[in-house]
This record gives sequence, structure tokens and C-alpha cells, in this order.
Amino acid sequence: MDVEVRESALDHAEEWLGTQTPRPSVDELLDAADEISIYLAGSPLRVIQIRVGLVREQADGTPSPTQPEGSTMQLRDTQQVTYTLAGKDAKGFDVDGEQFSAVSSDETVVTVTQDGDTFTAVAGSPGSAVVTFSEAVSGLSATEAIDVVPGNLATIDVVAGEVTEQP
Repeated sequence: MDVEVRESALDHAEEWLGTQTPRPSVDELLDAADEISIYLAGSPLRVIQIRVGLVREQADGTPSPTQPEGSTMQLRDTQQVTYTLAGKDAKGFDVDGEQFSAVSSDETVVTVTQDGDTFTAVAGSPGSAVVTFSEAVSGLSATEAIDVVPGNLATIDVVAGEVTEQP
């Protein structure tokens, strides 16, 4: 959302709420400005709904056990997960015409690709990243923290120490 729309919305909110007694709090003023800016921008989008798909192995698509709700997404470095986004209005009804995008805070840990409203987060190197999903018109965004951990044991490296005489 551009700066002019937000400034105009704040001016309208101050004009609208400024005569109230007691004076509105800063949070009430900003909430009203947010409502007005959505109206001025012409976007009814209020909520980004994220549906998380199954975590799958990158190589063959085999699904993994589900993770506990509310926990940080954890992927082994051999896994990927899909997210499907949908826009909802203030009453929870679908909104069409969204312009979703996603970006990872660390592309070496998680890479994100897009196919319409579906995003695939592919694990890379072990570490932590935050994927930010956003919608261009409304300015709304949502985040998902993803931890990438090493995969299952695949090889054993044997490193010999120095050869010495027995005591």
C-alpha cells in the first residue's frame, strides 16, 4: 500500500475519531486508519489464510508424519512442504484477484517457488529461515518459521588417526 493512501487514511481517522471524549488511544487511531486505508486502496482483503500441505521427501514425494500444530515447521534437508494461500475478507469470505508472493530470509536454508497460489518451500542446508508470504494490493503479510535439520544417516565417514607404536 503506498504512503499517500496510508497518510490520507490516518488524516481521515484523526478527523473521524478526534472529537471523541475520551480521546482515542494510538492503537484505536491506527486500527481505524488501517480500516480506512483498505477502503481507500480498494482492496477488501483482510486475512491471508495459509494451508500447509504434507511434508514430503524431495526425492520421491513420500509423505512424512505430521507435525504438532503451532510448532515451528521442521524439515530434514531432504524434505519440502507446500503452502496454499487464500485471501479472506473481514467476515471470512473468499476474495479473488490476490497477488501473492513469498520470499525466504535465507535462500541457502529454504528456497521458495510459486505456482499460482501454491508455494513450495524446499529445504537446503541446515539452519533457520523465515518465509514471508505477502499480498501486493492490501499490503498484508504472514510468516512461517522453518528450521532445517540434517537428514537421516546416509553415509559413514571413517577418518583414521595417526599411526603410532604401541607402548
